Amino acid sequence: MDGLLTLSDPEGDAWIFLGSEGWVCEREEGARPIVDGEELCVGSSRWIVRINARTEMLTGAMPSELSLAGLDLVFQVSRDEEYVQVSARASGRTIDLGARAHHYLLLQLARRRLADSESGLPDWASGWVPMDEFGPTPRLNLDIFRIRSQFVFLGVKGGAAVIERSKERGIRIGIARLTIVSV
Repeated sequence: MDGLLTLSDPEGDAWIFLGSEGWVCEREEGARPIVDGEELCVGSSRWIVRINARTEMLTGAMPSELSLAGLDLVFQVSRDEEYVQVSARASGRTIDLGARAHHYLLLQLARRRLADSESGLPDWASGWVPMDEFGPTPRLNLDIFRIRSQFVFLGVKGGAAVIERSKERGIRIGIARLTIVSV
């Protein structure tokens, strides 16, 4: 499971991950906490949530030196924006996340969060982008899944929250310390 699970049905998707406050089920309309034994319906499919100590060990719930709250992200962007490389910095370490197509979404969200912050918006209100600004939902959901998976795979505690989703506000990058460099 590696800390991020996708439940898919032709009628919709849901994502389960370990957030900073516990297990979360997220759908396009928003996220909410879930508990062991809870029944989830995704489209016409029904699922029962089973959380135990072994599950939490397998998902990276063990202490990690990297946490989402402690990361700085650095974006290196080509002039034509065809190339977006991301590096994460924490505790004196730099981790190269490489150049990936889904990093362009992360870049767009970083730009919005930085612009809102510079304009004086409080942190809780900064960076939110309505979902419909990104075009077709299946592509957006795939990019969000890939971004989250990349951070979870690195062992970043709370890594799935790198993208935050709200029914009312849309989505935003879950990291406030961001640097964008043109190369």
